[in-house]
Amino acid sequence: MFERGCSVDLLAYNSILDSLCKAGKMDEAFNFFTKMRSIGLIPDTFTYSIFIHGYCAVNDIHSVFRVLDQMRRYKLVPNVYTYNCIIKKLCKRDKVDEAYQLIDEMVSGGVKPDCWSYNTILASHCDHSEVNLALRLISRMELNNCLPDKHIYNMLLKILIRVGRFDRVEKVWESMEDRNFYPSVSTYAVMVHGLCQKKGKLEEACKYFEMMIDEGIPPYTTTCEILRNRLIGHGFAEQTEILADKMERSTSSLIQELANVMRVSGTDLAISRGNSSLRLQTIAREAKPWPDRYLVMEKYSQRVETRGLKKKRLIHWVYRRMIASTVRKPLFVITLFALSLFFFLPPDPSATFNSSLLVRSEIWSIRRLAEWRPCNWWLQPHLNVLPAQTNGYIRVDCYGGLNQMRRDLCDGVGIARLLNATLVLPKFEVAAYWNESSGFEDVFDVDFFIQQMKGFVNVVKELPIEIASKDPVRVDCSKRKGQFDYVESVLPSLLKHGYISITPAMSQRRDRYPLYAKAALCQACYSALRLTNTLEKKAIELLQAIPKPFLSLHLRFEPDMVAYSQCEYSGLSLASANAIEAARVDRKPWTGETARIWRNRGKCPLTPNETAFILEALAIPTNTTIYLAAGDGLMELEGLTSVYTNVVTKSSLLSGEDFTTMHGNTKAALDYYVSINSDSYMATYFGNMDKMVAAMRAFKGLYKTIFLNRKAFALLTSQGLKGKELTEALWKVHRDDFIMGRGSALPDCFCEFSL
Repeated sequence: MFERGCSVDLLAYNSILDSLCKAGKMDEAFNFFTKMRSIGLIPDTFTYSIFIHGYCAVNDIHSVFRVLDQMRRYKLVPNVYTYNCIIKKLCKRDKVDEAYQLIDEMVSGGVKPDCWSYNTILASHCDHSEVNLALRLISRMELNNCLPDKHIYNMLLKILIRVGRFDRVEKVWESMEDRNFYPSVSTYAVMVHGLCQKKGKLEEACKYFEMMIDEGIPPYTTTCEILRNRLIGHGFAEQTEILADKMERSTSSLIQELANVMRVSGTDLAISRGNSSLRLQTIAREAKPWPDRYLVMEKYSQRVETRGLKKKRLIHWVYRRMIASTVRKPLFVITLFALSLFFFLPPDPSATFNSSLLVRSEIWSIRRLAEWRPCNWWLQPHLNVLPAQTNGYIRVDCYGGLNQMRRDLCDGVGIARLLNATLVLPKFEVAAYWNESSGFEDVFDVDFFIQQMKGFVNVVKELPIEIASKDPVRVDCSKRKGQFDYVESVLPSLLKHGYISITPAMSQRRDRYPLYAKAALCQACYSALRLTNTLEKKAIELLQAIPKPFLSLHLRFEPDMVAYSQCEYSGLSLASANAIEAARVDRKPWTGETARIWRNRGKCPLTPNETAFILEALAIPTNTTIYLAAGDGLMELEGLTSVYTNVVTKSSLLSGEDFTTMHGNTKAALDYYVSINSDSYMATYFGNMDKMVAAMRAFKGLYKTIFLNRKAFALLTSQGLKGKELTEALWKVHRDDFIMGRGSALPDCFCEFSL
């Protein structure tokens, strides 16, 4: 077009940008965008929206907000579709608070949120069983004149049934009727499927199924099968015939065709009858007039209840269906037989926790639906050739524990590549608090690090003579808040002084990273850091000393940890209570309602006793060898070791001389090495070590990783759940986390793959 003298307008450029972004070529799109501006074309709302959708597609949320800030600067307002795209990505990363901020921004900017704006947030609340927040969101929708659609109603009903809030289920259903909202087949399916899974709610499941038939709505085949199998499993096979008869009398031909699905097959009926036909005949011959038959049924109800299964309401429903259908003695006999069979059937797997252990093995045996693997763009050859000319030298100053410093180093590598700088070996700060004096070269193999980073970023051991004589100019990004840009904020100092030291920003990690900079970060984190030969030999010796297979458990219940959390614990020993009080200083524990809310948010560390309870709930055998990856000063450890007796530590496996000569970083390095090579890994917290271990295990293809859910434990216990009910609820929470691979890797270098 240029060669033929044709003018190229903004529409043409936007079309090309859209094609590049949809192809995932974000760097090429950005270069094209720069060229567009250089010829005087002013980007419009659509231009920036193209980039937002493109960055969302490649899971680069930081760049999304960078583009959004540019739009705010030029007073451009995205449309609801663009906002929804960002909200979806935020919720996928569990950043729901930021999603709410975008909703507020939409309203204040004159963009009306639609159902999909709230749908994504509601899905996040439902995934985390945050019922009250979900209900508040519905109220907020109504205030903003956005009425819920069937997707929102379905999600809300599903979570209410799942957590047992049946009072709210009725209210939601009534509100649907008040708004003249007619439930669809999917809504009825949610009700029937959910109620079938709840004890004592099979009668209500049948009620909603009959409502669907009365409305002339053909059910899903799976809905018929689930209800039929549930009735058979609970000894009410004959009631499927009643429902099938009603379906055959429907005016809908589709419902009539589904009647055969509901009917009990000859095989099912034979199984239901089993070997008890003789007993049935005896009961039938001894049957008394109707009033006495009710007493017989009540006796069966009492016998069933002694097995922990409350079925009275279901039996009463049987009475009503028998009378309503004017069924005489034959049906009564069959029904009595079905109930008698039910009594002799094996207990329901959910009836007692001990019986469920016989049915299911460890949580690791569950088939996962998703897992995190290294993204393809990282594993490809180097995305960009390193420029011949460097913009200067950067040293990364790292503070805190080993894994916090490791994360800072990874970010620093990405920043150095982003700014086209040469990386100087990082500085690990000496910290008295961490009992630490080890430098980078004391823990990691320097030569290996430099070799592995070739082609990703230039690394030098020593500075040129003309620069080595002066100290670097300090650029502290660690406490910066809000949106900022490394290129705009740090590059000018680098170009001016030639040698700077930085501490990466905690709140703005990986901001404005193109893929080649992210690749450098990922390479540094997961491929370039190897322990020194001496330390690696010690780690291998420690790993070999642990009986196999074993679980590595990162347990955090030290005095400083508890003091920092501002949580109060009852039942601790006097020594533990005094140690916590001494560490509190001015961080007094929360009290009253604030303490309850704080604990229910998952802010309180799990005690060793609580940890042992959750491990048992997850069917981890008590004879499992557990390597305790923890620092010094753990309190109340007997709460764990009294249940799990095969607990080992590095201090018990290493010689006294080896152990006493180690500092904090070297001890943490041993825990890290053992944890990434363990058969399975669990953590009671989600700190820096846990994030690095989980990601490295994913990189190595080891997926037996779970973070014990403190929030779920607090919420379930605050609801009064105990014993069997609590263990079952904890199993389900952690089962869902494991199935979906939640928390198993950091999203910056890993992508989610469906299995």
